[in-house]
Parts: sequence; structure tokens; C-alpha cells
Amino acid sequence: NNKSSNKKEHETNLFHSNKRFLMHQGTFIKISTRTGKLTVRGIHLFNDMIIIVKILQTGRELIELFSPIDQVVVISCEDVVNSNGFEIKTKEMERKGVILRCKSLEEKELWME
Repeated sequence: NNKSSNKKEHETNLFHSNKRFLMHQGTFIKISTRTGKLTVRGIHLFNDMIIIVKILQTGRELIELFSPIDQVVVISCEDVVNSNGFEIKTKEMERKGVILRCKSLEEKELWME
């Protein structure tokens, strides 16, 4: 099936680029903006792209969000509950983005650079 092979080729090309390199990766606590529920998420930050993944119990990762880095806005959360957190929004998101909490202020500062 040609459609299936085109999709696989696109998915492969998404992650493999001669110009793309990994800058940071880590796990964070995602705070649901609707329910307040806490879940684990992984971030893969490349020089040109950010990918946020849901980590399954099997260890596999499902892409929740990927966006070119120039389409992303990062906002520091300054309230008491989320002081080690930040919000990631893409220019396409009309409302709240993804709120992630770091383990420490130092970790937050590293990711906010």
C-alpha cells in the first residue's frame, strides 16, 4: 500500500536529519489544565524541534506533541504550586498549552535556557 509506505517514510524522516541533533531529554510531571491530574511525560529537545511523549507502562513512547522549535513559546510558571514548572505552547494552541513540572529549580532553569 503506497499510503502506508509514505506515512512510514514521513515518520522516519521526522526524526532523522543530518542537521538535527538532540540538545536535552528528560522526564517531567505533566499537570492537566482541566483536571489537575499528574502524569509522567518525556521531552526530547532538538536544535530545531521539540517532542513531548506519553510514556507507557511498557516503556514505549507515544508522541503527544511535536513542533518546530520556532513555533514554540515557553512560559515560566511562577505560582507556588508550579514554581518549578513551565508551560509549553505552540502558536497553533488557542488556549493553555502543556504544563510541566521539573524536579528542581535548577532543572527548570536548564530547560528554560
